[in-house]
Amino acid sequence: MRERMVKDNEIKEEVRTAYQMVRYMLKNKPDSRNDDMLLWFYVDKYCRQKRIPTPSYSTCSRARRKIQNQEGLFQADEETQERRKRKEEAIRRAYSSLGVANAKE
Repeated sequence: MRERMVKDNEIKEEVRTAYQMVRYMLKNKPDSRNDDMLLWFYVDKYCRQKRIPTPSYSTCSRARRKIQNQEGLFQADEETQERRKRKEEAIRRAYSSLGVANAKE
């Protein structure tokens, strides 16, 4: 049980640190706001320089979405926002046509 608790705390610390790195990159590298791969590249480069583990691409992407969508900070340019909105709407329509619950209209 104690071993499991230690692992959970380590994971939470990693995610918090990844979130801070993503936030820093979005603030200081504006081109990373439009491209998750470029954002991850900057995070990876930083981690390699500091010799610390690099968070996964999906962790960085989730952190970017939280920062931009929930906190409203470091927004992507209008073209990227519109493209993301169109993709989201297409996914909702696809799920809705399949009869999947909670597909927001």
